[in-house]
Amino acid sequence: MRNIKLLIVLFFMLLMCGFNIKNVNADYTAQVARVTKCPLSTKASGSCIYSSTAFSKMVTGPYWVDVGDKLTVITSKPEVAAPATGNGSECKDAEGKPGTYIYMKIPYGGKTYYGYTCKNYLWDGLVTDEMKQQFKDAGFYDETYYNSLALMKTAHPSWQFKAVDTKLDFQTAVNGEDNGKKSLLQVTSSVNNQGYLSTKDSNYNYYTDKFTVYDGTNWYAANNATIAYYMDPRNFLNDTNIFQFESIYDNSSSASVDVIKSLLSGNYIEKYAQNFYDAGKQTNVSSVYLASLSRQEIGGTSANIAITGNQFTYGGKTYSGLYNFYNIGATSGSDNLAVYRGLVYANGGTDSSAKSFSRPWNTPEKAILGGAQFIYNNYVNKGQFISYFKKFNTVYYYAKENGQSPYNLYTNQYMQNIQAPKSEAYTTFKSYSDKGRLDTAFVFYIPVYRNMPAKTSLPAKGNPNNYLKTFKYKLDEQAETTIQGFDGAKTEYEFHVDSSVKNVVLTGTTVNSNAKITGLETRTLVTGDNKFTVNVTAQNGALKTYNVNIIKDEPSGDYQYKTLDVILKNSNVVVDETFITGLTLTTKISDYKTKVLAVEPKAEIVVKRDGKVIADTNNLRTGDTIMLTSGPESQTYSVVLYGDINGDNVINIFDLVKVQKQILKTGNLSGAYFKSADVNKDGKVDVFDLVKVQKYILKTGTISQV
Repeated sequence: MRNIKLLIVLFFMLLMCGFNIKNVNADYTAQVARVTKCPLSTKASGSCIYSSTAFSKMVTGPYWVDVGDKLTVITSKPEVAAPATGNGSECKDAEGKPGTYIYMKIPYGGKTYYGYTCKNYLWDGLVTDEMKQQFKDAGFYDETYYNSLALMKTAHPSWQFKAVDTKLDFQTAVNGEDNGKKSLLQVTSSVNNQGYLSTKDSNYNYYTDKFTVYDGTNWYAANNATIAYYMDPRNFLNDTNIFQFESIYDNSSSASVDVIKSLLSGNYIEKYAQNFYDAGKQTNVSSVYLASLSRQEIGGTSANIAITGNQFTYGGKTYSGLYNFYNIGATSGSDNLAVYRGLVYANGGTDSSAKSFSRPWNTPEKAILGGAQFIYNNYVNKGQFISYFKKFNTVYYYAKENGQSPYNLYTNQYMQNIQAPKSEAYTTFKSYSDKGRLDTAFVFYIPVYRNMPAKTSLPAKGNPNNYLKTFKYKLDEQAETTIQGFDGAKTEYEFHVDSSVKNVVLTGTTVNSNAKITGLETRTLVTGDNKFTVNVTAQNGALKTYNVNIIKDEPSGDYQYKTLDVILKNSNVVVDETFITGLTLTTKISDYKTKVLAVEPKAEIVVKRDGKVIADTNNLRTGDTIMLTSGPESQTYSVVLYGDINGDNVINIFDLVKVQKQILKTGNLSGAYFKSADVNKDGKVDVFDLVKVQKYILKTGTISQV
């Protein structure tokens, strides 16, 4: 009895002490914290996964593990001591003695693989209190950074991490970069994916399934979620990507000509390794960074046009003997001439008048050194002192606090490619790794933001288009007909059919062939409502639902639609040919539709702006079109709001300028916009209209809409 009581006490003591299930032969998950180059593979960057304890063969699939990889230790198989020599002997303990191999499983490419790897290099995922305090003292107030930082600290005890407090809300910062062509992504059949691209109106046309090209032939605007992923520092706290947070200031402890040669190995610009090293020393810019940047911008196995010095013609002028190793000034465009713009910059402009940074760069040496001076003056010295901040300028407040004069947020960004910091980081990692420098005492300056989400992920892959291209119906034996008012953006439809109709067939096609349609069907109609739901799922999973209600009329007699004249007359608007007036600046589309439907409940109303259907919550503006359909009649009208001459729903100085230009014959108003400028309704635009608009703006007069 006494022994039983003792066992019970011991059991509860274990619970109180955080008893670890790993101690009772249960499988557990771990992360790889350290690696040794796999001796059985020239391709392997990490530790081998051996298929057996013979240490002669590797598993198929992922035959090595890298820092950060997650795996599950299978405790039912015994641990095996590493051999003293030969394959497998690379596994060492903390004292450099032969380590221990464990049996584990690891997911890769949708499959699970099993094999032996070095236990001594694994981390159990525990962030100690000591580590937490270190990270807090370094300025990391967000604990979602801690797991990755702890893994890096375990893998590389000599590394240091310092937080750069941007003082920015994370989503606000992402939105600041989600603007125009600031954040671009290259997409081809083998690089990235259409699901990562922006579908804003300015970046994508759902009707044609075309993305706007901003540079070259395949550089497009990234969407908000993709930008967030590449801006989230937590996604890149691993061996291969963390070097985007290494200071661009010269780091003598890690830089050497050998490291630079390794970084540029097999590249045409490898022969300039000494020049990059010397330029870094003279300008206080990391020579490793300079070489990595040049490789990213113009590297290759042969000479890029930016560094050949060959003759070229741009803007009607011929140049030669110019070099630009960092593509400085090579502003983007769809004309594929960015490199020439960069060389014109290297020339000091078209007239060679700009002499800053030792221009003209008429030798490779001058280009490498002058470009380094440019990077120091315009980026490093402005607070953008890591590769990440050169792309995402969110360092304004931090730089201010440190006595610098930074550029405004989201401006002065070296590149538009949101993947550039990641690419540069990998190149730097590879060179340090090849030369055995990874355990140098690096210091990484890692941005932190306010209100960060739990995590960020790349969006689903695949084309985002979920629009219908055609949407038709077929009644009994009648010909197929397009649904009244159909527009791919519009999702709600309702129309009446005669009481004699028995069956209906819905058909449709998608704009993008990869989208899938469900809900198209043949149905016997009942009197009254017949509601259909048609779902279109894009290749990336985005769903659009089209709702159709076919109202079968009562068999009491033929329905008599009100004429368009009757509808317009009783909806309190004025019609002049194909123009609708009599509305106000506060008239919403929903208000107008309510008036029309009160006169004719079966009328169809479609309002478009710039050719696209707009939501009922919008106010009507000059230039909007209204398509009215009542039974067999259909007509499109243009909205006119007198005084709203530029169609922005307000009357202000911009409208006054429009009238003035029309009077001076430097404007070309036509249609609804000309009619809107004729505020006194005398059939012409003259000084009397100008005075009325001016008085309205000054609040000394009014403009009648009837």
